[in-house]
Amino acid sequence: MKLIFKMALAAFAGALAATAATQIAAAPGPSAKMTVEKNTDRPGSDYNAFWMDKPQANMCRQACKTDSRCLAYTYVKPGVQGEKARCWLKNAVPEPVESDCCESGVKDIKE
Repeated sequence: MKLIFKMALAAFAGALAATAATQIAAAPGPSAKMTVEKNTDRPGSDYNAFWMDKPQANMCRQACKTDSRCLAYTYVKPGVQGEKARCWLKNAVPEPVESDCCESGVKDIKE
């Protein structure tokens, strides 16, 4: 009985490790390329947002680029949602909407 349990546990651990390795290999890393979509909002699919002390869209883009969960971002210019700029990180790629409030981008996961 113990031997069967140990064999089943070893098989499960091997399958789990293979699945995790596949997911890690498929996840875009810090070197992933990002599109830059000027005058574009991508509303929805937000999992994180933060105020930005400096109104620099490239900092929002970099935050997405280095976060494995992030598939797209929207940088909102100062004065639109508050005094400061705001960065929205997204775990999906919402449809683009033309708007001069924002810059958005999508991570290129084809690498």
